[in-house]
Amino acid sequence: MREPMRRMRLLHRYICDQCICGARHTLSLRRFCFITLGIMLPAVTSYARQSDTAILVDSIPFPEVRRAREPWEYVLSVPGWLIGAPFIITTEAIAGTYRFLHRQETLQRILSLIFVVEDTTVILAPAYSSRTGLGVSYRKKGIWRDASELEITGTYGTRNRHGFELSMNNTFPFALPMNYSIGVDYEYIPDRSFFGIGPDNAEDDETRFGLATIDSELMTAAAPKDYLRTAAGIQFDKVFIFESKHEDEPATQEVFDTDRLPGFKSGGLFLGPGVGLELDFRANRHRPTGGLWVVIGGALVWELTGERLSYWTTGTDMRLYLAAPWFGDRVFVLRSAYATVHGLGGGSVPLFALSKFSGEGTVRGYTTARFRDNEMLILSAEYRYLIWENVLSKVDAVAFVDAGQVQEHIFAGAKWDDFRLGVGGGLRIHDDQVYLGSIMAAFGKDEFRLTVDVGW
Repeated sequence: MREPMRRMRLLHRYICDQCICGARHTLSLRRFCFITLGIMLPAVTSYARQSDTAILVDSIPFPEVRRAREPWEYVLSVPGWLIGAPFIITTEAIAGTYRFLHRQETLQRILSLIFVVEDTTVILAPAYSSRTGLGVSYRKKGIWRDASELEITGTYGTRNRHGFELSMNNTFPFALPMNYSIGVDYEYIPDRSFFGIGPDNAEDDETRFGLATIDSELMTAAAPKDYLRTAAGIQFDKVFIFESKHEDEPATQEVFDTDRLPGFKSGGLFLGPGVGLELDFRANRHRPTGGLWVVIGGALVWELTGERLSYWTTGTDMRLYLAAPWFGDRVFVLRSAYATVHGLGGGSVPLFALSKFSGEGTVRGYTTARFRDNEMLILSAEYRYLIWENVLSKVDAVAFVDAGQVQEHIFAGAKWDDFRLGVGGGLRIHDDQVYLGSIMAAFGKDEFRLTVDVGW
């Protein structure tokens, strides 16, 4: 069963997909190649595919003519250029190669062999698998009606981690008065980390257990106002727990008394309705230059088999974007997030449903599930600085500081010593309509993590 912060991220993605544009912003394989190989080449603009989806949010375009920078602004730009220098050097080399291939029409011939269908109806795009893996995503639009869409994604990662996702949006042959989605998601993780429950543990405490989940859900969404979006749905999950065969860390079943770990014996079958709400006052959705963004969600979950565990979960995520026009194209992002999950009637919560650090979206710089407990508080400050822009894409250098902790009752038991810090930086890639992805390097208390997020 999905823990609160993962529910929030998936809920936000679904709200955006269904309410903002009626279907996902998508990238064809052709456009993906053009963006990655020619990210700063005006020559590829003639091949850029425009989304056939209407964007209902306002964007603030970059001015055609900018004022000359003052000397002190160049001094302040040095950190951003230092962060972006390896990227710029690499892309300049790639750009030169691309220009040569473009003049020879070599790349166009290769792409015409790989991608032969119209990207307005069928889209084939790469997918990313967590912990170093790749996959492919196939999307078909207009199955019964123009608003319908089918998406199938398969991924494979290291240590035999793999997943499969099927999503059908507005696929009934007749129209309904709301947007809806039917989805099935299978995930197999043979070595999920478990360090114990609570805010304090050591790196040597790590054990592993196997986790496989089959999630099915039905969701609907609506946008009564430009700034207000809502979603509701029901989720039906089957969870399988098994012993890990990891070569370096022992199996959780060998170290812990599984009778004292709720939901750990055999997983279970879970049913849960949920609701969500999004308030969006940002100036630009994909590269916010100012404004406030809030997501609130909650769910009730009942276990239909096994230990009959029942619990409720809620979460909030609030981000404030502060533009600094006197410093150029710079944005400060202040974030606070809170997640809680507790058993109904004072009962227990399954181990895999507890709030936990999970990399992107929580405290970066730690192994997934390094800390887990009933409640979690996240505070974050992020600095974004535009280091490159082109008619196709823009690249921000990012520096951030994350802080967070888990507790059984966060506001009653929070301690300064239990706050965990994660610091780092990276690159964030986007264009005027779509967030394309990011790569971040983060340092935790005794760990280093490199995270990749793909936006399509």
